[in-house]
Amino acid sequence: VEASGVAGALDVDLDGTEFRLRDSVGPLRLSASGGRVEVAGLRNGARMHLGGTPLVLSESNGRYDVDTDADVEFREMAASLHFDSYGGSLRGAGNDGVVEIKTSNSEVALERISGETRIAGDGLRVKAATMGGAVVVYATGSTVAIDGAAGPVEIENDYGDVSVAGAAKGVSIKSRDGTVVVSGLNGAARIDADGPEVRVGWASVAGSDDSEIRNASGDVWVSIGGNGGCRIEASAKYGRIESSLDGVAISGDGNHANGTIRRANSPTVRIESEGNIVLASGAAAAQDEE
Repeated sequence: VEASGVAGALDVDLDGTEFRLRDSVGPLRLSASGGRVEVAGLRNGARMHLGGTPLVLSESNGRYDVDTDADVEFREMAASLHFDSYGGSLRGAGNDGVVEIKTSNSEVALERISGETRIAGDGLRVKAATMGGAVVVYATGSTVAIDGAAGPVEIENDYGDVSVAGAAKGVSIKSRDGTVVVSGLNGAARIDADGPEVRVGWASVAGSDDSEIRNASGDVWVSIGGNGGCRIEASAKYGRIESSLDGVAISGDGNHANGTIRRANSPTVRIESEGNIVLASGAAAAQDEE
């Protein structure tokens, strides 16, 4: 079934049908089982209930509420996108608006989202790049990788690794039983971890907000790059501290360190670990092997 140039609302109920809609006003109400759906150039959004029906959205506007258990792809949208899915992958490239995803056992791959992005679920493989707005992820048993975020990043993930690269503003991460790697950071970091290691690398320490990095189980690596300065306060409960940062002094017992970088008394970077702490210069050091 193909339709185009429809000037009003559409109400569609399909079973095992391939449906293509082009350049229409809408809104669209669609219920489908099996088959496949492609929508392009829809101006007033849609509500969709899909069972085993892959969906492709492109170049459309309005609000989209989609319940599905199959693969979803969207590209070059200017819409408010809300997906409630199970099992199928969700891929998107280009949206001038918010994206909200609730899913399980799924791969989520996003890029070029200008609005806020919120993702929640379990058993996820999340990859997001070139994100223009805030990114919020609440997950369990998942891997989360964010590469390039203009807005703040907030992630909670148990039983999986977290990596954030090139965050222009602050990051807030809660992690259990996973590795945390943050590189190319320009804002504050608030990290509460209980895992093997935490690595944080600043391209520059910008702004006035303090940072707190805690790892209740393992080690912490911190590197400071750029021309900015800060105060360092570090404590290793059962490990030792190593530092190549000028202006930072290590106590005689080796488990405490304090000092200033470029004589800056603020912001403060507080570091606590159950194991060892390594302090180094250079934005890339946090990604290097020990």
